[in-house]
Amino acid sequence: MTGCPVCQTEYIEGRINCCSRCGWDVTPYPSTFSGQIPEAFLQKEQAKLAWARKVWESLQVCQGQLVQAGMNCQSPAPEGLSRLQEFRILEAFLEDGRWKDADRETVILMLKTAKREKQGYMNIESLRKFPCEVLHIIDKLWVQYSHGRFGFSVQNRIWKKIAGDSNPDQKTYEKFGEMVGWRGKNGLWYGDLLIFDVKKAPQGHLPLGRIGDIALAVRVAGWLGGFGLERIVAISSKLDACGIK
Repeated sequence: MTGCPVCQTEYIEGRINCCSRCGWDVTPYPSTFSGQIPEAFLQKEQAKLAWARKVWESLQVCQGQLVQAGMNCQSPAPEGLSRLQEFRILEAFLEDGRWKDADRETVILMLKTAKREKQGYMNIESLRKFPCEVLHIIDKLWVQYSHGRFGFSVQNRIWKKIAGDSNPDQKTYEKFGEMVGWRGKNGLWYGDLLIFDVKKAPQGHLPLGRIGDIALAVRVAGWLGGFGLERIVAISSKLDACGIK
């Protein structure tokens, strides 16, 4: 028996292509490659493996937190964790400071996770069912590489600060838009206001959730999803339920 290099789940080498628990490719290198694999390739593979282990560990921590909070949290399905490389794409954009590309990748990731790619947006119901583990990972990456300026948790704290304990109204909603730089003083939302520069953008400005010039209905990825107070309240509740505060 051999252990998966990511999650340590045991398997019989040569019998499977992917780990049954985490989805990692466990296909062995052909014997003809022995001693012929370039050092640069091996280093790149080791970097991928180290990253996958880090994501797996983060998932376990998130699951533990959800269990402690009394939420029913099953082990992630292999098809979900086979997207490790997709998280790596997002991380690469964030690491390079390519904020616009990272915002777009966040939307793509979330639509794919929610199986809403054809619709191109997320409705309230798909938001309620969205896996907390994925939200935690995306938020953690945004917060880490923006040094605490961007991320769902950052946006949610700003919303909570403005809304307080009272029932939020339209003015609360508009003030939030102004605070994160999505609403101009002229009352227009978005337009050319987006700033893909961590040093110049207001705190909580990203992720927003836009592809090209079309604002997708994905407010959880930046509070989009069509304009409206009701949607923001629903998303903040989802983030609270996931412990993203």
